[in-house]
Amino acid sequence: METRLDKEGFEKLYGELPFPNKIIVKHPNLGGGLALIWKNEVQLQLVNYTANHILVKVREDDGFEWWLTGFYGWPEACQRYKSWELLAHSRTFVEGPLLCIGDFNAISQTTEKLSKQSSRMNQIDAFHEALENCQLEDLGYRDIHHLPIVLQTKHYGRNVTKARFGFKFEENWLLREDCEMVIKEAWSVDVGGMNGMARLKQKIEVCGEDLRAWGSSRSRPNDEEIKQLQKQLEILNAVENTEVSRSEFLTE
Repeated sequence: METRLDKEGFEKLYGELPFPNKIIVKHPNLGGGLALIWKNEVQLQLVNYTANHILVKVREDDGFEWWLTGFYGWPEACQRYKSWELLAHSRTFVEGPLLCIGDFNAISQTTEKLSKQSSRMNQIDAFHEALENCQLEDLGYRDIHHLPIVLQTKHYGRNVTKARFGFKFEENWLLREDCEMVIKEAWSVDVGGMNGMARLKQKIEVCGEDLRAWGSSRSRPNDEEIKQLQKQLEILNAVENTEVSRSEFLTE
């Protein structure tokens, strides 16, 4: 989590939390910092840290090891390249699965931007390139700005051949006209004599299975086409929003 407290201040304010172990990193000459706290039953080893990241190795009860990075990216756009250099450097210390959580101060797509000011495509492309170079997969955006991130892990069998990956709705499916029909047909399926939440849960599972089967046969939109559309959207956001400008954008 992000914090403005040093270790002493953090202990005084949050000492009663059920997380007795902690790493507090303060940014030199600034008020901000990072805090990583964990329970006694978690076997965790500190690998390295800076004012913008904390890298640790976690060992499960069965001996399985994985790495966790708590990350805070440079908020200034002109300093953003430092974030990707740090991310790539810290990745070199990892010798297995890696989970990276935190605030990158960057977005991977324009729909994540909440302000009216449009994002530059070169910044989005740089973020994508950094994730690809570090072999990281974007798990999706949630509005967690300035709130603690709670990571809860569960023990699952690690036989890859038997693993079943969870359902993830792909945003680009909305670009296809038949997506709505797939959802409507799946939702109308009879799930037997179930009622209440059990019925709702079963309908969601059926809908997810049908969407997964349908979506797996659809290739992703052309990357170049997506970039062109995003650039057009940037231009539209930058000019005065009038009937003429909207018409020109839609007819291009």
